[in-house]
Amino acid sequence: MDLVRRPASVLAAFALGIAALVLLVGAPLAVAAVAWSAARDAFAGGRPIAAVVAVAVLSAAWVTGLCLAGAASAWRRVALATAVAAPEAAPEPAAARRPEAVAG
Repeated sequence: MDLVRRPASVLAAFALGIAALVLLVGAPLAVAAVAWSAARDAFAGGRPIAAVVAVAVLSAAWVTGLCLAGAASAWRRVALATAVAAPEAAPEPAAARRPEAVAG
């Protein structure tokens, strides 16, 4: 229903959230892909030190990607909640509702 009432703000928040997710998670995934290739080559070539280093880099990149994905998802949720939150009217003071309170 919010998409019908406020399409521009909801779609903008959605698009920004997806863009942030792609940008934040893209770099660690690229590093993890390179580290995976290096680890496979090191294991196939019989180089144990290089294999350990490649697996450590792969693990660090993977954990970093997971942390950034969580942060981006949380930010996206807040952005969408803010976009659909209806502005609430300020409550009317009690004195304004009761004329006798102002006069007395």
